[in-house]
Amino acid sequence: MLQKCDQCGMVFDARKHYALRCSAECRKAADRARKQTPEYKAYERAYSQTPERKAYERAYSQTPERKAYDRARSQTPERKAYDRSRMARIRATRRLVRLAAAADVLSSAIGAK
Repeated sequence: MLQKCDQCGMVFDARKHYALRCSAECRKAADRARKQTPEYKAYERAYSQTPERKAYERAYSQTPERKAYDRARSQTPERKAYDRSRMARIRATRRLVRLAAAADVLSSAIGAK
């Protein structure tokens, strides 16, 4: 279904019938523009003062106790072993990608002669 993008005006093939924008870039640009409107800023000011917002910030903010708990938990032997194995896997994958790229360069150089 063809639709016109609300942000850039380009016609695009919408996957959903309610799609408004052609791409993530247009979606982000529209969101940034919406957040600059006076109505949105007034809403943000009003919402930031509500008891619900303050309770949310208290519950999910990083308190010193929470930071200490997270730090202690991240330094357990199991977590360190997991991190080491994950990094080893990432390094091995990168090495394979480099070897495959080098093999492609060599095969193209041999084929060019």
